[in-house]
Amino acid sequence: MELQQRYKAARQRIDQASVQLRYKKIEEEKENQKSKEREEQAERERFKKRMEDEIIRKYKIRRDYLLLTSTGLKPEEMTPKRLEEEIEFWKQAGKYIRGQSIPDSIRRIVAEVCLKHKQFLLDIESDRRTTDVMPARFELIYRLRTETTWSLPRIGRFLGNRDHTTILHGYQKFKKQLEKGEVSL
Repeated sequence: MELQQRYKAARQRIDQASVQLRYKKIEEEKENQKSKEREEQAERERFKKRMEDEIIRKYKIRRDYLLLTSTGLKPEEMTPKRLEEEIEFWKQAGKYIRGQSIPDSIRRIVAEVCLKHKQFLLDIESDRRTTDVMPARFELIYRLRTETTWSLPRIGRFLGNRDHTTILHGYQKFKKQLEKGEVSL
């Protein structure tokens, strides 16, 4: 009888060990599955990042993409050729406005005027009244007044804390020159 009890006890221990072993294997399989899923997710992330980098390299967009979105182009208008033109424009105009805080709504206008007159925004905002700075300042005032909803005081604050009457004078002067055909936009 004692032999049977020993046998039965041994059998129970074996069964318990077998169950624990199966439980450990199931836990290991679950852990392996989770680690595989994590690796696959990381691989998908790396692939996505590589593809984004490839697109950026291909069209040379880099950090200029944010500037392009401020141009108001619709997605169907963003062809590779159009993007190349925009990027080239921002490369040329960027040096004239670099380091200045410009609201996104007028960034394009300011960049076009600075590039056209080859004047830095710092010079346009300054108190200088040289013959090369004044036309750029007057054109910028005119374009900000006609192409945006900015008021004269706001334009004055943007252009070096000038009085609104100074801005009005610059606007009227450029408008007269434009009507006479002395200047063009």
